[in-house]
Amino acid sequence: SKIINSRVKSLEVLAHNIKTHHFPVKYLVTASAIGIYANSVTQYYDEKQSQFSSNSFLSSVVHKWEAAVGAFDTSDLKICILRIGIVLDTNDGALPKIMFPIKNYFGAALGNGNQWQSWIHIDDLAEIFLHVIKNNLTGIINAVAPNPVTQNQLIKSLGRNLNRPLILPNIPKFLVKLILGDRSQLVLSSQKISSRKIEASGFNFKFRDFENAIKHIDKGYIVMDDYHMPTKTDKDIEVANFIDTLPESVTRKLVKTDRVLFRDDLKRSLKDLDYGMVLFPIGVIENE
Repeated sequence: SKIINSRVKSLEVLAHNIKTHHFPVKYLVTASAIGIYANSVTQYYDEKQSQFSSNSFLSSVVHKWEAAVGAFDTSDLKICILRIGIVLDTNDGALPKIMFPIKNYFGAALGNGNQWQSWIHIDDLAEIFLHVIKNNLTGIINAVAPNPVTQNQLIKSLGRNLNRPLILPNIPKFLVKLILGDRSQLVLSSQKISSRKIEASGFNFKFRDFENAIKHIDKGYIVMDDYHMPTKTDKDIEVANFIDTLPESVTRKLVKTDRVLFRDDLKRSLKDLDYGMVLFPIGVIENE
């Protein structure tokens, strides 16, 4: 499917080009998702969890996504996999879709509303990518804020911040499944995820609480002052040469728009790192 291909093929393209052109890549940071964890309103998942859902569409996608890392030669390659929660961003991702019905006075929680939503502000997510590289972190890390919320709490918080009443009752689960099919798992599944591992590594969240994060999102808040963009170096040129080998059918959007680095910003940001070439396959996606 398009969902699986957009995630798996980016890794396969990178692995193929690295092997074909013998690029000296030492470190790979790749995105994944918390959807790999089983649906539960009682479990509190950390990175040690090894039992995952076997019949969930979302879990199946993430399993294949993480398995694609096996395409790389890992004998001399450090790998970090970031399992990302619901990303709070003004323009992209799930948040605008959730906010739209609330802004237009027909917002309501889905299902019973007790499902846990583990989220992260886009600025904190960008900082986590940089933190992971600068601190040479490896293995699986949950990229979520410390305080998940239930969907009922999420919808009520958005209603307050948008100054919109929530008049409608919760939308029944059967109706959500009828409308969305397998994709209903994206909004009905419950994953309460721990951020302790990334915090133990020294990372400090700017946005720990959903209410505070939404207030800043609603104001179009953007953190840019922390990103130092030095001048071009030989390392930048090396990365540019690698990027230019990617097929034209691949969109070379390596990390974020205004808060996620475009490839030129990414190249400049590598100046202070000691790992040689560093790859972010999070956003190498096929053109629609």
